Amino acid sequence: MKRRLTYRTSRLTYRTRSYGAQDWKDIRQRVPITWTNCAHGGRRPWFTCAVSANGRYCGRRVAISLYAAGDLFARPCCYGLAYASQSESPRDRSLSQAQKIRMRLGEPECVRSHSRQTTPDALAHVKSAAKSRNGQ
Repeated sequence: MKRRLTYRTSRLTYRTRSYGAQDWKDIRQRVPITWTNCAHGGRRPWFTCAVSANGRYCGRRVAISLYAAGDLFARPCCYGLAYASQSESPRDRSLSQAQKIRMRLGEPECVRSHSRQTTPDALAHVKSAAKSRNGQ
């Protein structure tokens, strides 16, 4: 399968200032947009990160958005940013995922997986759910 890339640019013009600074700095940044053909027809746009980080040009495609952690918009990893879940231990990440699943299934929020504290109502809910699963 061949993918044809076409390029366009979006021009961003904005003002920024560092924390505690008085003077504003005018920024003009060109953000390339790459288009790829989709497998079942249509086309998909991608932002292209045009920032150099650690002396290397990034140039990677970004599907959703670029972040402005410094003066320029760039991919989060170009600024050394990480999602909160990336700094959690594997155990805590598993507990967070389990809590998200519980919330989607409609279980009460008072069952806290991180602190392992439960309320009497939450325990009663868990017991009744277990009984209904077992057909009792």
